Formats: sequence, structure tokens, C-alpha cells
Amino acid sequence: WLHRDVIPCTSDQSVRAAKRKALSPVFKTLMRTLQSVSGIPAPTRRIPPAVLLLVAYLSEAWAKVTGGSTVLSVLGVRTMQAKHRVSAEKSIRELGATYRPLEATLADTVVWMRRWHGLEAPATEGLVVPRQA
Repeated sequence: WLHRDVIPCTSDQSVRAAKRKALSPVFKTLMRTLQSVSGIPAPTRRIPPAVLLLVAYLSEAWAKVTGGSTVLSVLGVRTMQAKHRVSAEKSIRELGATYRPLEATLADTVVWMRRWHGLEAPATEGLVVPRQA
């Protein structure tokens, strides 16, 4: 059921404003929003891209040697660094699509992940879910 919220990557900001954003500010916004709905502090340190890529290569190599899996892939790192721009403008214009705010989507995702992994939620979880207009 989570796939219904994949297309929009901004909350209630205009599509044009979202197009002008670089990927880094989008991730910062995403992390701040995720922090507010989950109660878990967002990362504060920035890992240089070259270091992140090196760790991904080493992680994939180790997974190959041990037959295990990796949580950080080279493809994942390259995708995060690619500065893709995503717009829902066409689906809004041509299909009349409407999207929920990012906060509501992330709040649902956090609740689902906690249930799936059997994790306890902070006592304030019910208070951080924004209302839909």
C-alpha cells in the first residue's frame, strides 16, 4: 500500500519550486520531515561522496566474499548523487492526480515499518501525524 505515495517528492510546495531544488536540499528536507514524524534524530554528519562510494564498493565486495548481503550498494550511492529531478506536474495536469502531503506519507511509512519490525513507537507518535486538508 505504500506505493501510492511514491510520485510526489514534495509536500504542498509548488511543482515549479520543487524543480529548482537541488537533490541535497531535497534530502535535507526529507530527513528533517522524517525526524519530525518518527521522533528519531536525523543524521547530522555529512559523508563525502567519494568516501560513501568507497564504502559501497567495499561493502559489495565483502558481501560477495561472504555470500551475505549489503545495505549500501554502489548503484544506490550513485542514484542518490545523480541529482534527478522528479515532477508530478504532468500527472496533475493531464490526469487530475492529487497527492497527500509528504509528512502524512512518511508518518504512515514509519508506523508500518515499526509494526513490520516489531519496534516500539515513541509516546508522541499519534501527535506528529499531520491532518489532511
